[in-house]
Amino acid sequence: MKNMKVHTKLVIGFVVTGILNIIAIWQSYVAINKIASVSDPQIYMKAYNTFLLILLCVSAVTITSLSVWIAGVLRRSLKQLSEAAQQIALGKVDIHLEKQRDDEFGHLIDEYQQVIDNTRRQAKIAEEVADGNLTIEVVPRSP
Repeated sequence: MKNMKVHTKLVIGFVVTGILNIIAIWQSYVAINKIASVSDPQIYMKAYNTFLLILLCVSAVTITSLSVWIAGVLRRSLKQLSEAAQQIALGKVDIHLEKQRDDEFGHLIDEYQQVIDNTRRQAKIAEEVADGNLTIEVVPRSP
């Protein structure tokens, strides 16, 4: 589950809650049609209400868990990227980002690490030139 994409987890979470809602609506339809034919409607309604309460609890737990998880992933990933950006703005290029999962945020961390590594290489070249080494070979990374 750790390497599952955030998009996939979102879809699964919302599909599960959607299915639970469809089941609740379908059960409401069944209950309305059956209530007239039941000998003791109060017992039937009590069981039906219990069933709906369980569905409500499962839906609430699913949505709450999904929301808390997404908020945590966003907070951790954005905090790490923000701190790296602040360090680069101060001129520090010896930064290593740690990828925590193999999802969209993990790929973003990898790509940002490539930016940091490229900035580090450029800083090293600039340092060599500043020290008087004009023989250093610079290989352009793009046209």
